[in-house]
Amino acid sequence: METIAPLGGDNAAVLFRIDPYMAKRLSQADLGLIETLNQQCTEFFMLQNGLPPSEADAREVFEKFPAGCNAEDKLAIGLFDCRDTMVGMFDIVRGYRLATDWYVGLALITPDCRGNRLGTTAHQALAEYARRAGAEKLLIAVLKANHRARRFWKNLGYRKVKDYPPRQIGIRIHALTEFEFDL
Repeated sequence: METIAPLGGDNAAVLFRIDPYMAKRLSQADLGLIETLNQQCTEFFMLQNGLPPSEADAREVFEKFPAGCNAEDKLAIGLFDCRDTMVGMFDIVRGYRLATDWYVGLALITPDCRGNRLGTTAHQALAEYARRAGAEKLLIAVLKANHRARRFWKNLGYRKVKDYPPRQIGIRIHALTEFEFDL
């Protein structure tokens, strides 16, 4: 059962619950947790970058944002199990491109927690949380080579917006497709 926490400025607050998981806002103090999660999701970083995850990949959650946005627009959400172990995360940029858009820069679930609908239920709770915060749309860019992720987002109801030409990411070259989801 999902519970939506009230919106507010308390960084330690639980944002929403997906029993037995809870979603909490992350801060730079949580870089070690993000590094551990990234290590558990090495296959994603190998696909995307051609390299295992690094400390810089974890720092990007707080330090990398598109032009016109700043650190205050970032919302890093960790998904925690009943033992308070982080098993997933969303890296969000609020207000990019439109004030009512939330851009999902990264969504990860540990391999041990995949296949039990956690990604789907976490997305549903995130969508409700975003809607209550005034968002009208979620967007995400997915690697064309990441067939499993493309299928996942399409199954959630995301629609293709546009294709981006190939670009270098790490030591790999990838084309991306942007998808959107109306809230």
